[in-house]
Amino acid sequence: MRLSRTLVWLFHHGRTQVVRNLFPKHNTLSPIHSVQLRRSFSNDSANDDDKITEDLNNDRYVKKWLATKVFEHQTIDDFKPFLKNKEELEKMEWILQEYEIIKYDTSLCPSYLPTERVKEMVEMSTTQKLHSYFHFLYNRENRKNAARLRKIENRTETAKALRFAHDNDIKLEMGISYDPETGKPIYGKWRNSCFIDLGKKHEYTAFLPQNIAASQFGQKLIIDFSYENCMHTQEKKSLVKQLCFGYQKIRESEDPFDLWFCGLNPKEKTHSYLDEVLGWNRNAIFTNSFIHRTERSYLDLFPKEKLVYLCPDSSVDLHKFDDEAIYIVGGLVDKRVIKPVSLAKCKKEGLKTARLPLDQHLSMIGNKILTLDQVLCILVRLKEGVPM
Repeated sequence: MRLSRTLVWLFHHGRTQVVRNLFPKHNTLSPIHSVQLRRSFSNDSANDDDKITEDLNNDRYVKKWLATKVFEHQTIDDFKPFLKNKEELEKMEWILQEYEIIKYDTSLCPSYLPTERVKEMVEMSTTQKLHSYFHFLYNRENRKNAARLRKIENRTETAKALRFAHDNDIKLEMGISYDPETGKPIYGKWRNSCFIDLGKKHEYTAFLPQNIAASQFGQKLIIDFSYENCMHTQEKKSLVKQLCFGYQKIRESEDPFDLWFCGLNPKEKTHSYLDEVLGWNRNAIFTNSFIHRTERSYLDLFPKEKLVYLCPDSSVDLHKFDDEAIYIVGGLVDKRVIKPVSLAKCKKEGLKTARLPLDQHLSMIGNKILTLDQVLCILVRLKEGVPM
């Protein structure tokens, strides 16, 4: 029953295209805002991209940036140092041609093609994928420049207000203040408020004690990073993002998992993305104090009889959460059609497998493979034993 209600909660609050589940009485459950679950389906991806672009283009800072946007002139010589062979050189020439077409046709492309993304671009196999990638870079550039312009404007407005107060001998006051017209208290930051303004550092340190304790005494949960060869660059980046969303839920749990990253090769791209996005080299949500990362296999670290690999192709349904088991989740983003590599790996290693019984509790549209963050959220809810 715990698992059934957990699945209903997950798909009710996740951004999924799921037909009304079989438990309508749970439709009024209060959402948990700490994690925003994501699930995308291929038939809606184009519409979602267009909606994002439309919303961005309506932003006044984006409009201000687009009014001054200037395209940089780039040639194949700018990318030669990043290309390995003649095949990649020809592929890059084709990419530049498509870029010029998009630039003069719709202008839905960035002002320049970043050289650090050459490897991702040469992996694009079709024109549609390449154009979608240009669209992604276009939206990314718009967000970045809009944030820059917004920051400059805020600083300018603050400076003007301070200069005006100084020139007119206006004393700046903090604390209790009242509206001169209505006489009512004015609520807001640095004014009347019963809330303390806590920054990200305070938020981070609030969860440190329970996570440090979990790293020593908590139930172990393993993320298997042995699928590097099965993913392209963009899929590896998606994996890191999903892991970040899922870990946020683990971090804020009352009884967190002891999280292990096994088979994580420091020479692979995924490790560098984790360094970059999750900040292992600085005081961010991922630190060595409560995250175990190793190149070794889980077979070398834990008793085999306790290991349970969660994979969607298993024939065994997970009906009951075992507090003594060590669950393994594959670090794989399969946007393409891939053979059941996780099940084949488990059979080769002789591991017990299990799958979440989605068919018994939900009617789903699209494939029945959950994202990594959704699986982690389900496991956290089951571990907490909270009725949903």
